[in-house]
Amino acid sequence: MRDFGTYTLLEMHSSYSLTHEGKEQRKLLNILHSFTEKVIEESKQKRLMKQSNGIEDENPTAFVDILLEMSENEPGLFTDVEIRQEVDTFMFEGHDTTSSSISWSILLLGHDQVVQERAYNEQYSIFGDSDRHITKQDLSKMIYLEAIIKESLRLYPPVSYMSRRLDSDLKLEKHTVPAGTNVLVIPYFLHRQSQLYPDPEKFDPDRFLNLDTNRHPFM
Repeated sequence: MRDFGTYTLLEMHSSYSLTHEGKEQRKLLNILHSFTEKVIEESKQKRLMKQSNGIEDENPTAFVDILLEMSENEPGLFTDVEIRQEVDTFMFEGHDTTSSSISWSILLLGHDQVVQERAYNEQYSIFGDSDRHITKQDLSKMIYLEAIIKESLRLYPPVSYMSRRLDSDLKLEKHTVPAGTNVLVIPYFLHRQSQLYPDPEKFDPDRFLNLDTNRHPFM
């Protein structure tokens, strides 16, 4: 699985699927997809059973149930493959990125006593000596903790790259990238651009506080 999680430029070539690595990747993908398809099929059967018994699921809570309900209400909205791809994202990609983000955030906190103290004081101002459960209202008060997480994601993004195909020509200064081109966006380098983030190598959660209203919401 470790090899499956790596990426090489060879994967972009059409002949990659014919290599030993390509065949092994396809084998592993089939295992993952079969698991997801089983989950989706079980959800379908549960929904059919409820419907046959006259039980309406007014507020589906599982993401897969929401997708299935939307597909039932509007046939053709999603194909089975598209539903599986969305479920794949939550089942397999979410846990790895979440654990990675938490690990980096804790590591960065451990190396900065000042930031750590501010984070502690914010939490203490919310909870005091109580050990009660967290509420949604509490989360809205964790402004500095949110800034810490965002700064951690900036320095060490859990997703190494994102691939997109251009629907139209893209103008980049004096260059034009034609429509149909596969583009790789690498957050690690993008987030270290000094014109976007002054002193980019510094761990500074304050850069996400009192943001300029003209700043792009995804930066």
